[in-house]
Amino acid sequence: RRCCCRCLYFAFFSYILLVTCPCSLLWGIMGVMCLLVVGIVVCVGILAEKSLGEEEISSQLCEERNGKIDAQDENICWCTIGNGTCQGESCLHAHDGSSAFRLSSCQNCQCSMSNAEQYRSHSLVRENLKNVVYMKLHKVGSTTVSIVLERIAGRNNKKLCARGDQLNASVPCEFWTTHDCEFVFIDKGVEGFEDYVGKDPVTITLLRDPIERVISRYFYNLVMDSSSANHTMSKERMQQLVDRFPYWIDRYPEELEHYLRIFSRGSKSVDDAITNLHTFDLVGITERMNEFMVLVASALRVSVADVVYKNEKVVMNRPKFSDFPEAVRLKLLESTKEDRLIYSAAEKLMDSEVENTDMFDTNMKIFAKLEEVIDQRCQFERTKSDVLTGWDCYNL
Repeated sequence: RRCCCRCLYFAFFSYILLVTCPCSLLWGIMGVMCLLVVGIVVCVGILAEKSLGEEEISSQLCEERNGKIDAQDENICWCTIGNGTCQGESCLHAHDGSSAFRLSSCQNCQCSMSNAEQYRSHSLVRENLKNVVYMKLHKVGSTTVSIVLERIAGRNNKKLCARGDQLNASVPCEFWTTHDCEFVFIDKGVEGFEDYVGKDPVTITLLRDPIERVISRYFYNLVMDSSSANHTMSKERMQQLVDRFPYWIDRYPEELEHYLRIFSRGSKSVDDAITNLHTFDLVGITERMNEFMVLVASALRVSVADVVYKNEKVVMNRPKFSDFPEAVRLKLLESTKEDRLIYSAAEKLMDSEVENTDMFDTNMKIFAKLEEVIDQRCQFERTKSDVLTGWDCYNL
């Protein structure tokens, strides 16, 4: 710039000499040449500045679309995430699987991850994952939760506790998600879990509205097998079962005080049951399953993507409480009053946990978006192991 200014001064002085003194022709020619040099320098500078600006704009646009500018051509944007996945009308795909697009000709092109890659990117192996005991109660959504926990165990190489007669042979284990926990709890409380999974595990349990749980238990026992598939009944079959329901609850009265029997540890005291309920690290209710799953992720310090789920063992179109005769409804209300008090205590514990969990609202929004990709029609058929279930249940 300083050189250009000197040339301009010299050119102006030479032009004055040429006008006032014809003998100074040489000076005039030199001045004209200097003007030409200044013009060339200015033009080159403008072009260079424009090129640099365009390059910076191109690089910024490319980065905003999750790409990286080509080293040789700033108009080409290579995808750097999602295994080189370009989405748009004019994407350029290479033989090695990578892809790119021209910024000038593909306004809607974007580098992005598929749903599968998004899920896997949010679902990573966690270091220092604590051992877990999930006390699995009957017909509270327990299979749904246990599958989620087993999936977390599989991804983190945690040993599962076996069920039934195989339990003792599997000890010591690290993730316990079977109904066998119930018997240990009644005998020894949460401290008894340490005999199986070691010191200080994360203890979790889930309760469901007692009346809904009893109705669900009845229809599940009579309709479904041991698989996790969901079932639908005909209206005729449904009405037959509704008519037989009073006889079933007379035959199995223990189902009407399920929570009282377990959480009181045999004392049949509601106060004892509520006190023992407080000994768990996390207590949730089925009617707020999404919130419960986010709390599970927080308690285990895993991503919310690790706890997305598919509803399991559901009997479709079964009758509601209001569909039963009044006499049956009154009997259910009276017979489950202790369990309903314990359930209310569980709901209060969950409310407190939600209030005291960091970033709960934010994680709920993330969880809702991930849950939208679940295909509830899938049957968990394409799995890599007996533990790692659910990969086929995402609409990937």
